[in-house]
Amino acid sequence: MEGLDYWRLCDELTVVQAALLMLDRDPSGEDGNVESWKMPERPNGYEAAKTALASALLRGDIKGTSKPIYELDRFGNECGVYENSTDPASSVLDVESLIAWLTRRGFHSGFFSRSEAQAPDYLDPNHPRYAPKLAAAVKVWQAMEDENLRRGKGTVSAMEQWLESRYRELGLVHEKDNPKNGTTAGDMNKSAISEAAKVANWQPGGGAPKTPG
Repeated sequence: MEGLDYWRLCDELTVVQAALLMLDRDPSGEDGNVESWKMPERPNGYEAAKTALASALLRGDIKGTSKPIYELDRFGNECGVYENSTDPASSVLDVESLIAWLTRRGFHSGFFSRSEAQAPDYLDPNHPRYAPKLAAAVKVWQAMEDENLRRGKGTVSAMEQWLESRYRELGLVHEKDNPKNGTTAGDMNKSAISEAAKVANWQPGGGAPKTPG
């Protein structure tokens, strides 16, 4: 068992620990002091991961406890807090909620990615009955839990946009060249994207889309 595997026993993680694990960095090693390093010395992607996690925790998209960053006087004493701030070293994330949030955002790499053995059979690309459009429909339905992806858009339109941004990863491509339609193998399959979005649509009856304003 590798050192990182022991972190799978944790039910909660600080924002710093979670951001490092997203990069497959061990928080118990030298990387655990990352906040004391100068910005150019920090691992690529760390700042982006930390910022995303802190914001999601503050909004309530990830369950946990957000603690603010305190203002200090010249003697090092706490004298106030910075509004809408999250201290990455002391704020805590619920791991299950974190994994669910990453899944909704379509993030499938690093420590928190679910292994194919853990994934349901219908999401396992190696399963003999794996169907790309079915898997895509499930994943886009999960992703729509994030209201920001639906804000100001129709439900199907939001799902199609999400699928189009990940069509290669989801296998929504043409398998053969089709000179008649002007498509080649590997091109985006818009029909497959449309079908996956229709399957995932929870408002098949139509009407005004209940999306955030």
